[in-house]
Amino acid sequence: MPNPAAVYCEQQGGTLAPVQTPQGVRSDCKLPNGEVIDEWTLWRRDHSNTKK
Repeated sequence: MPNPAAVYCEQQGGTLAPVQTPQGVRSDCKLPNGEVIDEWTLWRRDHSNTKK
């Protein structure tokens, strides 16, 4: 099953970039407008009304 945050990033025209942190590796999404944002932060921001 694909990562929904990664899929959403790519659907928005973004590219994923792995980032090494002390906790492990996470991915940032670089959007076409130049914004760089954590993939899950982007997903949560744009899906704040989605019911769980």
